[in-house]
Amino acid sequence: MKLGDLCHAAPCFSTAASFEIPSPGATSAQFKFDEKEGRAYYAVLLRNHDISNAPDLNPRVAVVGLSPGGNQIDEFRNVYSVKKNYVAASIDGAFAGLHQDIIAMFKGLGIAEKFDLRFPNPNSIARDPDIFGTSLVACASLWSDGSSDDFNLADFEPARRCMTMRFVKEILNPAFTRLSHVFILGIEGWKAIQTVKMREDITVLQHLQDHGKTVLMLPHPRKQNQAYVKLASLPSNAMPKLEKYLEDRWTLYLKQSTKHGKQKKSESEYKSSRKTIWVAVDTLRKEIAKIDHSQ
Repeated sequence: MKLGDLCHAAPCFSTAASFEIPSPGATSAQFKFDEKEGRAYYAVLLRNHDISNAPDLNPRVAVVGLSPGGNQIDEFRNVYSVKKNYVAASIDGAFAGLHQDIIAMFKGLGIAEKFDLRFPNPNSIARDPDIFGTSLVACASLWSDGSSDDFNLADFEPARRCMTMRFVKEILNPAFTRLSHVFILGIEGWKAIQTVKMREDITVLQHLQDHGKTVLMLPHPRKQNQAYVKLASLPSNAMPKLEKYLEDRWTLYLKQSTKHGKQKKSESEYKSSRKTIWVAVDTLRKEIAKIDHSQ
């Protein structure tokens, strides 16, 4: 099996389509099919559905990451070694470790109610018929030193090609007649769709909008974003007022011990950073509240 069998476009590198997929039990390094501009790309292509064999798939919403990283590679390899099935490993590896936070935000922000999302598996979006999960860069990508830190897709030609020639085609699949809203996880992905261009002066975001898609950003459920995620996961009637939120968080902050050599922030500095979080989540709630129930 070659990468081209899994990704028919395989636009990232001229040699990508001919890359032979390693057998179960292979190391992460054996999945690396190319490297350019300080980014390594791995034939670990993750989605929450097998879109090559899902004729009835017609999701209501899409949730989109930046690119699978180290945790997703590890989960993929573990499942691949046990099940000996690439597609099964691809689905199980997609959004590994992030499912519960994604579901919690969908519920807390009102997205689940708006789109009648039922979550057949309350702990996972894998194979959820109403949710299409993918990434702007489909195959896993790491920095050359092996780290999973975010990267600016606009700076990397293979990432741009994957995004404009593969991602957009997936989202605009004519079979997805119910898919009206696309939720991008995190600021890096959001910046990418606003800067990477399809043609001339048309960005990916504009292109999706021109084809009737509403695109919104959700907090990325990584560890450093948990303050956003926790607020976004609250039901609307539990969302605290700004003043109470700032006072409660400040009180907790004063009780926390600091790491060696670090000083606590001033009250104004701390509250300012927390206000940014509250305002971002509150704004998102208001945007989602405007969504027409009939969509």
